[in-house]
Amino acid sequence: MVIVAYVNMGCAIDLKIIKETLRRPVAPAIGLASQYLFMPLFQDFRSDIAVNNLCGDNYGGN
Repeated sequence: MVIVAYVNMGCAIDLKIIKETLRRPVAPAIGLASQYLFMPLFQDFRSDIAVNNLCGDNYGGN
């Protein structure tokens, strides 16, 4: 069933739309940057805040 859905999606893609997207790749570049750069950095920042709030800062070693 999934294979049929993928084949139908491939048949519905217009080559003109693909060419226009490749000429001006601003939106795909923003999506790629947010997926692999901004989202992981934000998650790391958010987890640091949560750990510090739950466990407290222990920089002095005591």
